[in-house]
Amino acid sequence: MNKNVPPRLGGISVFRAVRIFVIAAIITSLFAYLSFDTHALYYFEEALYGYRLQVAGLAHPEYADQVRKQITVVEIDDGTYTWAFPASKRLDHIPSKKIAKLVTRLTAFGAKVIALDMYFDTPDTGDKELAASIKKSGRVLIGCRDYDHPVHGNVVEMPEDIFLKAKCDVGHSQVLGTADAPEYDRIEPVVKSGGAWIPSFSVEAVRMARGISGLPLPDSAEAPTIPGLPIVINRSKWERAFNIRYLYGLPTSTNPLPQPNDCFTPLSLQGIVDSPPDDFDAYRKAISNSIVLVGDTRGGSGDTHETPVFNKMPGVLIQANAIATVLDGHYIRAASIPVQLLLLIALLGVVSALAAVLPLRSVTLLLILILPSAFVVNVWLFVQQNYYVHLAGPSGAILLTTLCVLLERGLSEESEKSRMGKLLRRYVNPRFASHILNNPNLIGGRGKRAVGTMLFSDIRGFTRLSETLSPEDLVARMNEYFQTITEIVFRHDGAAASIVGDAMLAVFGIPVLADNHADQAVAAAIEIQAAGKALREKWSDGDPMDLASGIGINTGEVIVGEVGGRQLRNFTVYGLHVNIASRVEALTKEYQSNILITRSTYEALKQKVEVGPPISVRVKGVAEAIDIFEVIEP
Repeated sequence: MNKNVPPRLGGISVFRAVRIFVIAAIITSLFAYLSFDTHALYYFEEALYGYRLQVAGLAHPEYADQVRKQITVVEIDDGTYTWAFPASKRLDHIPSKKIAKLVTRLTAFGAKVIALDMYFDTPDTGDKELAASIKKSGRVLIGCRDYDHPVHGNVVEMPEDIFLKAKCDVGHSQVLGTADAPEYDRIEPVVKSGGAWIPSFSVEAVRMARGISGLPLPDSAEAPTIPGLPIVINRSKWERAFNIRYLYGLPTSTNPLPQPNDCFTPLSLQGIVDSPPDDFDAYRKAISNSIVLVGDTRGGSGDTHETPVFNKMPGVLIQANAIATVLDGHYIRAASIPVQLLLLIALLGVVSALAAVLPLRSVTLLLILILPSAFVVNVWLFVQQNYYVHLAGPSGAILLTTLCVLLERGLSEESEKSRMGKLLRRYVNPRFASHILNNPNLIGGRGKRAVGTMLFSDIRGFTRLSETLSPEDLVARMNEYFQTITEIVFRHDGAAASIVGDAMLAVFGIPVLADNHADQAVAAAIEIQAAGKALREKWSDGDPMDLASGIGINTGEVIVGEVGGRQLRNFTVYGLHVNIASRVEALTKEYQSNILITRSTYEALKQKVEVGPPISVRVKGVAEAIDIFEVIEP
């Protein structure tokens, strides 16, 4: 069967390779846009990011142990408000006088930094006392609000002037989240407000603890470090921030699966302020030389936020984790967008190539293996190497690419089947075409051995006839003749392997197996001769064309396959037994016979056929003589 074959590339056509490349490119572009230019996948990415943070926290409890002695949390809880106010005069903040006493006590207990995670931007009656205690301490940090103003842009709402004059340090306490996934996990180390750079609360706390708060801040938020304090900044379209690495406490017999809130054991504000002298040593041991954070831990307060690892975490504990991240330097390094794009392109290239050429069962196995493998490698990079690569986007891209390539593959194979079906119906019985398409190994592919019966038919005196008829008449007659005998071959379940000039090679028992292929060939030969006679009678009115033909038939093992080059390939059979059939056909003229068969065909017949006596002949290419028989036509 002839078929035009396009150039191949790795087992598939170049045209298919281009289509698959386009599919992979489109999906890569789509998921790159969704992952890096919009928040479309943010919810899923944040959920997977939170899972990795939890695994990392549980896998490295030593990180928490390293900073536990450097950070102390003083909590403002419901008991603190009950202590600070009579019920009838309860305010929404602790009075400045109480905070002033706390600062004095914390200073006396040796706190390295007193970080007040609260806002002092409205007047209070005890502000003078608090300002005095701040000035005397010289180690107080106050948080300030950071928000986007519709007119003035980013605005940092500073504490009252009385505290700034008392030489307190300030730091913005904004932790970044998004509207789509309001999980607070990133902090901009510096923000600009009114022409001045303001450090974050956590960054300034560490700068104060290390005695470098006097160093100038960077001129730009693009700077990867703050002088004296290396910080890994992850850049995105919207921000320049470092990621908070949330800590987990060490597992114990009573708490085998600690939570982020368990990492820092808070001290009571009122307990410190009202502590008797007998408790001073205990507080001094807990507070001395540490960064002390003071903040609201009430679950119902406005300062609780969603985080990737905990549903409702007090802001002061978020700040504690942020300070711990800056202190120990275990930053999460997000892969840059170009690196992630290259990884995505490489991954989708491999997946699409394998999905295009592997068997469907192997493609299913590929999906089962590659997605968990990508997940495990991604988690390992995050937990052990502090390296963050997007997971939701690539996972979705792998699934969509595989499905699209399989769809393209199915459509291509269906189109190829349709095209091949049309070709097959020209060469084999149409009722066998579907069977062969579903079993392509039947036509040999790269080559195989099979036993069948070959029929050679050749018109006698064709050269003379081609000279006496006009080209148009000759072609018309030949078309009618070959159409007739091809239909006969099909009726007897044979295949027309090739037509060259006035000769045709038909095979029986190949490609569709049949145990009576010899009978099929002989029956077809008898009918072909009868059809030739009918055509001669049809054209007998002065038509000089004589359609007498000789037919040679042989049975034996042949090689079946597709041979040819890129532009032309043929389904054919070849080998010694094909040559013998051709030589026997040539003997029909010498012995004035219409149909000659070899002994191998005669012995393979299952139905009795009348034949003449055996004739021993020698044929070219065969060392020993062979027997041939003339078939006596009915």
